[in-house]
Amino acid sequence: MPNFMGEEKKSRAPLYVGLVFILIAAVGSTLAANLTINSRNRIEFGQGFYQVQACQTWIKINADSGSFTPPGGVSDIYLNRVSIDSLDTRACASTSLRLKFYSETSGTEAVPIFTGGDATPVYDLSIGIDAAGSVSLIPRLDANGDPIDDSSGITLNYDLGTYTFTITSPLALMSGLSSLTLESGNLPG
Repeated sequence: MPNFMGEEKKSRAPLYVGLVFILIAAVGSTLAANLTINSRNRIEFGQGFYQVQACQTWIKINADSGSFTPPGGVSDIYLNRVSIDSLDTRACASTSLRLKFYSETSGTEAVPIFTGGDATPVYDLSIGIDAAGSVSLIPRLDANGDPIDDSSGITLNYDLGTYTFTITSPLALMSGLSSLTLESGNLPG
């Protein structure tokens, strides 16, 4: 349709469609990059924001490393502390949270994180939030339903809105970790 100067008006639809595709590609690649805690075997401090499905809230998870020498072993950099920030214990009352870590070579199997008090490898970090909003480690049970003593391998502390797992007998090398999962559900029992 000619305008008042006799020129034809061109549609800008292809330009807008192209800009939308560029924006989607940029945002998609940014989101995917933020989910990796260790890339190309470099040691990094992993952190990210995760939604807790059971209580519809967001938390921030930080994974820290430190030097450790296992008995009879060689000093290396291990996962030795994991912290959870912004946990709304009222919204998450009667909920359990379980963190598991994975390597590129472990596939769908979690890697052992620490050695429990009875020398049993432990593959997750689990906390329970009771009906009153109190947070504590969830006791683990063996195949017979007996408690596993993991008290010497990990502690849970609270300070200024942050729940921190400190791993005293770490097993997971930071250079081997590539991802983590957060599972939430109803508190057992």
